Amino acid sequence: MPQDWTIEQSKSMIDSVAAYLEGDVDNLSLNINLTEVKSRAATSLNELTEEKLIDLFEGIDSTCSSGAAFQSALDPATGPTCKPTGYTYAQFKQALETDMGMTFAQRVDQDIVDLIPNSYRFDDSQLREALGEDMADTLDSAREFIVDDQGQITDQDLKASDDGQMTLRKRVSTERATPYTR
Repeated sequence: MPQDWTIEQSKSMIDSVAAYLEGDVDNLSLNINLTEVKSRAATSLNELTEEKLIDLFEGIDSTCSSGAAFQSALDPATGPTCKPTGYTYAQFKQALETDMGMTFAQRVDQDIVDLIPNSYRFDDSQLREALGEDMADTLDSAREFIVDDQGQITDQDLKASDDGQMTLRKRVSTERATPYTR
């Protein structure tokens, strides 16, 4: 993922989550457009495919007696084991594409790029499903706390929430008061 795109998407998601937690919007909705990234990924994958094909072609040492022998040596799992004398990279690539029934770019699109959606959406219902009922209730409580109490906790809130496991002591010194401790 390009850094500038990733930063832009991250900022957008943070803004959406903050608006949701603060109660500015009732439902969480994260939308990520992947169209530009898919295009860049296809370009990168096609360049990588080309590099690998060139390396494969240049790594074939033995020569076949003919183009027909080359065609019979095409093995999808290992690639060709020989190439005819004088065979060019363009001929090599064309023969592989003919054997495949499509270009390598079409194959990259079919097997990888087309499987990636153009956009991804994550909403409130997906969040609640991912969290489970208990955590969804906790999320609701957190949102209520942020919206209703502006995220402020008072001494009374702490005392009211004390179920006997937490004791508060206030240390007072003659110079200044120190924070509450457990």
